[in-house]
Amino acid sequence: MRTTIVAAVAFLVLASASASAQTQFDRPLKKVGDTCSYRQIDDWNGAVSSEYSLTISSVSGDGYGLAKKTKSGAVENLKITPELNRLSWGDTTYTPDSGYLAFPLYVGKTWEVKASYTKTNGMRGSYVLTAVVTAEEKIGELLTLKITYEGRYNSATSNGRSGSGTMRTVHWYVPSTGCLAKATYEDTDWSGSLYNRNTITLVNN
Repeated sequence: MRTTIVAAVAFLVLASASASAQTQFDRPLKKVGDTCSYRQIDDWNGAVSSEYSLTISSVSGDGYGLAKKTKSGAVENLKITPELNRLSWGDTTYTPDSGYLAFPLYVGKTWEVKASYTKTNGMRGSYVLTAVVTAEEKIGELLTLKITYEGRYNSATSNGRSGSGTMRTVHWYVPSTGCLAKATYEDTDWSGSLYNRNTITLVNN
């Protein structure tokens, strides 16, 4: 019996040591000029739907200002939190924020993502997702954390129509830069049919 107890204690000590040795990644400290450039593909037809860069334009205690510049040269001002979650993004405002990142990050971490949003066209909605950091993966020369998000959304239009559907997205987050090396996204419409399907890829390091 004593041998069994000692073995069990030894196992717990080893398990604890393994957990404490898990690599954890804190949020990166961004500076003005830091840039991530992306290409978005419509997965229904394989066509490039947009190309744009996101450049840190300001730094404050509340987060970061971003300048989104499209291939045509149009510039849009966005806002994210210190944890790199969206606050205002184009025509959309998030409350409290988009919630996709929760530092520190490490393989095996899971958390609930809850947010609501409003759009300038009067549409509003919310979503609840389960986030899981599933693995460390290399994409090219970049070390990434693969994070999966799955759950449901509810939305309503300005004329009172409302419904719900499912969402699933996978991010390959680069801890060293705060960029995404890649991301896939899909959702269903209110009837349950697959609706949006797209992929973004990083086109600079």
